[in-house]
Amino acid sequence: MLDSMKIAHLCPDEKFIDIAIDIFSHMENIKSDFYIATDNPVNFIKSKNIQIVSKTIETIKKLNEQSYDYIIIHSLYFFPQNLLLKLKTKLIAITWGYDIESDYKDLIKMPINLELFKYYTRNAISVKPFSEKFRNFLMFLHCKIHNWQKAYYKLFKRLSYISTVLPNEYDLIHKTYPDIKYFYFDYMDVSANIPFVASTKINNNILVGHCTLPTNNH
Repeated sequence: MLDSMKIAHLCPDEKFIDIAIDIFSHMENIKSDFYIATDNPVNFIKSKNIQIVSKTIETIKKLNEQSYDYIIIHSLYFFPQNLLLKLKTKLIAITWGYDIESDYKDLIKMPINLELFKYYTRNAISVKPFSEKFRNFLMFLHCKIHNWQKAYYKLFKRLSYISTVLPNEYDLIHKTYPDIKYFYFDYMDVSANIPFVASTKINNNILVGHCTLPTNNH
């Protein structure tokens, strides 16, 4: 799929992108251009082989003026979906989990809609200050006004390939969008040789999962 091609990467300013830049730079017969869409100074990305762009229609016009074979979108949640729909090139999505999964009670539904929270976790997170509830409601209205939900589903119909963190995520998406093909990609720094060192510190704190987000149901 990726032989003798010119590819654009549309990315957020996140720590994983440097790894992607390194991986794609070692792929033969492939020219990759990395566009970092941010409204602030770049914070996480250290590579100099990037172009800084805005999250506006001007970026879409710039990409459409180039002769790319594919545009790879790193995470589907950082750039306005209604603008991404205006891209004329074939699209590949490298998803990060949070941009394709939602809880069945969420106001905005993702392609994978599950019961993400167990009983005690749901009770704990339901206790929120009024300011946060009001902010979430305003976000919901914003998404409704701009047809975010409709645009998001349309964007999935435009995808030629998708990479997911977990294989079963692709299986779930494929049921609704059978034309999307699977594209394997992992933000794994193959040059890093970090030995595993077992912790000998004894305490009563146990972390189950990769972080402390409520979806891990600690």
